[in-house]
Amino acid sequence: MILDTAHDAYIGMDYTGRVTAWNAQAEQTFGWSTEEAVKHTLIDLILPTRYAGEHFSGINEFLRSGERSLMNQQLELVACHRDGREFPVEMTISPLQLENRYIFNYFIRDITERQAAENALKRSEEQFRAVYNNAANGMGTRTFDGTIKDVNPAFLEMVGYTAEEINDLEPGVLYDPKYFEFEMAQFEKLLRGEEAEPYEKVYRRKDGVEILTEIRISLERDDAGNPIGIVAVVTDITERRRLEEERAEANETLLKANQELQELDRLKDEFISTVSHELRTPLTSIKGSAEILLTYDEDRETQVEFLRIINKECDRLTRLVIDVLDLSRMESRQMNWIWEELDLAEVVGAAVDGAQSLLIQKDLFIKVDLD
Repeated sequence: MILDTAHDAYIGMDYTGRVTAWNAQAEQTFGWSTEEAVKHTLIDLILPTRYAGEHFSGINEFLRSGERSLMNQQLELVACHRDGREFPVEMTISPLQLENRYIFNYFIRDITERQAAENALKRSEEQFRAVYNNAANGMGTRTFDGTIKDVNPAFLEMVGYTAEEINDLEPGVLYDPKYFEFEMAQFEKLLRGEEAEPYEKVYRRKDGVEILTEIRISLERDDAGNPIGIVAVVTDITERRRLEEERAEANETLLKANQELQELDRLKDEFISTVSHELRTPLTSIKGSAEILLTYDEDRETQVEFLRIINKECDRLTRLVIDVLDLSRMESRQMNWIWEELDLAEVVGAAVDGAQSLLIQKDLFIKVDLD
């Protein structure tokens, strides 16, 4: 009953190689009924012909010398179904001596699914190892206390050490110990089921050069899903950070240049507005003085005074035209500003002179009293 309800196929064979027992699982595994299997050899039933010689030579060697190299060992080989389909099996052969003869008990398990899973796992591991070894980014595994277990070639190239040298490094050589407490906190977050954000870390190369990296970590788990360590992906961002800083400096320079252009534009607008106003003032004064001279011929001294005003205002117009030319130099950043003290009395006097013709026409006067 035990054999008939077993999950493994059980086959009994006598010393002549004939089947003497064949349980229900053997029927299901190989497709032969018990009645069909009994009295036949394993070659007729389950063994591919190419393995028959090796199998029976092992049985004969045992019967002749007692050599048990194949006995009570888990052997993996290929078996054959009744329909001709071959599949992998795990087989154990146990000899049992009855009086002066031996019988052989075969316990056989179909391992097709297990082997497929193992092959899939092997392929997965090979693919991971290929990615791991050829990744452009540095990768490594660590224990929860921070000890480095394994690193890939990209990381070794990044820091300039060999794997053996890294294992022998004293704490604080590869990176500053200040990161230790922070990383322990990150590991604890992962163990609590929380997500650990990427963080920056400075490594010190073998040649002393410091490199800025971005670290992304996740849990390493065993086949049962239990966390056994940390997997880290290390990206060298030294060049990226340098470019970001250069871009920030360039943006700052452009911002300052833009502010200067805006200031120049404001000054230009003020300048044009001022010049437009100032051009009208001497023209008005010149025109008024000229009109008075055309109608006033009694006092030579008065005529001279108005001619002086006209001459002065013409000089003023000349200066204003020169100022307009300065505008182009201002826009091309070739303008040189000169700051100097002026005589306030001269400034006020010039303004009063410019208004004399208008004052006379209106029969008014301006009295100037300055310190």
